Amino acid sequence: MKAVQDDVLMQEVFDEAMEKLIADRKIKKIQYLASPREGKSRSFWLRDSILAEVQSAAEQDDVPVNRVEYTALVRFFE
Repeated sequence: MKAVQDDVLMQEVFDEAMEKLIADRKIKKIQYLASPREGKSRSFWLRDSILAEVQSAAEQDDVPVNRVEYTALVRFFE
């Protein structure tokens, strides 16, 4: 797996996904996705500065923070 070969931490992947969504929303409207109901809730770590941007985006776009995070991850892995 490339991430293992490159010694990439999952936090770096999550951070990058969030940063991409934050950048994208500055140039286009984001269609936020609802997370699936049948899944289990999990947590992950983000840098404080990125979390603040995610929270701000959620507030500005009037959506829950977890919806911003889920959408960022789905878009990142598409």
